[in-house]
Amino acid sequence: MKESPEQLRQLSPEDYANIRELIAEHSVGIDKRLASYRRRVKIRRYTVATCIFMGCCISYSSAVAVPKYNYIISTSQADSQHICETIHNVLCKI
Repeated sequence: MKESPEQLRQLSPEDYANIRELIAEHSVGIDKRLASYRRRVKIRRYTVATCIFMGCCISYSSAVAVPKYNYIISTSQADSQHICETIHNVLCKI
């Protein structure tokens, strides 16, 4: 396919002047629009991140405070001291 001469012509100084006029006309207030856009994107990002974090944390029991126990009741043959040592050893590995 052969390209038309219109697509290949060089830009003249008048073309550059016209482009500068268009830029000046269409870029009025662009700083305010960009700042507003960035602010909306930032708020949207933080909102989504907070929702994902809360959605993940609420479903896990590790995010909820565990009640403290003052004693251990065992239904197995092991004594309370052995159970306490086992729990301590497991917690040390975390």
